[in-house]
Amino acid sequence: MKFTIGETRWHGCRYQSVQPNTVYSLPNWQGWMAWCVESFGPAGDVWGANSHRWYVNNGKFFFRRGADLTAFLLRWQ
Repeated sequence: MKFTIGETRWHGCRYQSVQPNTVYSLPNWQGWMAWCVESFGPAGDVWGANSHRWYVNNGKFFFRRGADLTAFLLRWQ
């Protein structure tokens, strides 16, 4: 599987993003989400006022820690 890696700022913090380059597949998304929750805890509220460890929004995963992005890529590539 291929992914597009990016970077953004959210709530004043730098986040690295990863976007799967695949046709939307509910089983894939369910697997990615379940693994992230198990590995990093619940996803942050993208519209809340606080910065969190990770988010998912607009077809992308956003990670505050570079090690979390690396773990995601190692697990799913």
